[in-house]
Amino acid sequence: MSRLTLEERLQYIESLPLADADLSLARLGGEEEKKGAAVDAGSVVSFVANVGLQHRKDALNSTLYAQLGANAAFDRINNAVDWYNKYIEILENIGWVIQSFGFTKYDGNAASFEVDTVLIELLAALMTEDEELVLTEAINALKALSEGKKAATIFETASHDLTKANAQIATASDENGVMFMKMAFFYLHTGQNMTRVLWFTFNSSDTEMYKAVQTINLNEEIYEVVRDTIVARLGERAAKYIDDLPLAD
Repeated sequence: MSRLTLEERLQYIESLPLADADLSLARLGGEEEKKGAAVDAGSVVSFVANVGLQHRKDALNSTLYAQLGANAAFDRINNAVDWYNKYIEILENIGWVIQSFGFTKYDGNAASFEVDTVLIELLAALMTEDEELVLTEAINALKALSEGKKAATIFETASHDLTKANAQIATASDENGVMFMKMAFFYLHTGQNMTRVLWFTFNSSDTEMYKAVQTINLNEEIYEVVRDTIVARLGERAAKYIDDLPLAD
């Protein structure tokens, strides 16, 4: 956990370079008191019904801020290890509580695999039934979008090129007023030319994938101090990198 003072955190946030936006957007993760989901640059984030609108905005804005800060420091696709080190550093400095973090290589027994199935299986031990249902629905909603749809364009552009990828999926919930996010992180490189990364069928023989899962929670005392600064620094980027995913009522 970061040991910075609140003043040092604000200085860090105000001085952190952010990557420019080059896409256009919409809304923030559904309506309060209903389940919801959104694409957030190279992340897919879902919300169970008990997550309030402010926490939805906090989850999306803070993780977008971390992605754009890491993008400005390192090439997301070609230097994933350093990118993730910066991404985690930023999350900790803006108020997320993260335990020891590290990747392990995915060694599947099958001749081929799809990333969405692997990540849901990795998160299954951490998620409640409701969390798993809404995250699965969010991923299926993204899959159902045609390639020209805004949310699909945002995610696919941010998360991969033809042979390398770096993305995250997450589900958020509130417990006694504290927001928790259960997240799966991955990066990979392959000898194939991939299309839509979460559902592409990868050959295990010529693909290396590294994965991590973790439950993180937001320190409200810290984030209340830095929230407005993060929103101001994101500016129009929030509207350009975040888009709702349509879920059934």
